[in-house]
Amino acid sequence: MSRLLAPLGAVLLLPLFATPAHAATTASIKPVCDAATWSVSYTATSSGHQKKAGIEVRVDQAVVEEWADHGLGAAVLGEPRRAKANGNGTWSERVRLVKGTGAPNETRPYKRTYTLDLTVTVRGVQTRASGSCSLTLR
Repeated sequence: MSRLLAPLGAVLLLPLFATPAHAATTASIKPVCDAATWSVSYTATSSGHQKKAGIEVRVDQAVVEEWADHGLGAAVLGEPRRAKANGNGTWSERVRLVKGTGAPNETRPYKRTYTLDLTVTVRGVQTRASGSCSLTLR
């Protein structure tokens, strides 16, 4: 009977020593447009990484300016860069994109929209998030 219990005991104890599975990687980016100063900043985060894991981060930007009768758009692809998750398996950054000096001297209705796309790559697997905000003159 002891020969039967030993293998059974090993099977029962195995789940106790297994390492926990990591959660799926999540990403978010939250742009903030400040109409008082016409400044733009963002907070980007990702989580679900292994502790101190190396990750690759890229933030792409698109800006669209609209007047009453026409619009103009531009896009900038961000440069991929290395980052590191902290001891909790998360990464975060806060960046000021535009340090505004106030609203432009524009007599027509005007709107500027910033769209930011975050791409986080870990071992070839990409996780994406997007966010946008606008500054408006009426």
